[in-house]
Amino acid sequence: MINWVSGPQFIGVIMLLNGLIQRTFPPKYINGWYGYRTNTSMQNQQTWDEGNIYSTKLWVKIGFLFVLIGMALSLVLHLLGTTEKLMNMIQAFSTLAAGLAMAIIMHYFTEKHLKKMFGTKQNL
Repeated sequence: MINWVSGPQFIGVIMLLNGLIQRTFPPKYINGWYGYRTNTSMQNQQTWDEGNIYSTKLWVKIGFLFVLIGMALSLVLHLLGTTEKLMNMIQAFSTLAAGLAMAIIMHYFTEKHLKKMFGTKQNL
């Protein structure tokens, strides 16, 4: 049986849910526990709002992409007749890789966007 709930699609579903929750209930004020929290985004209310709007859109896009990639990976592994043990190892590795990739992609592109919008950290 194809394992549809583990792998990058699991990270993708979490990202989609997080993006939809933050879109529905955006963080209104700078805080240390909810929202996109970096030194750049927490400089002032304007950078906070922009960082959270941008990162939420990115969460949803990347989440959807990871769901598709994970489902395709599961299907390919199944069609190749991969043993269950090997499939579990590949999906565990790809889940970790997807989580790491998500963190790097989110940080890189959101920080790049904030620097483009507001200049370097010293100019904020």
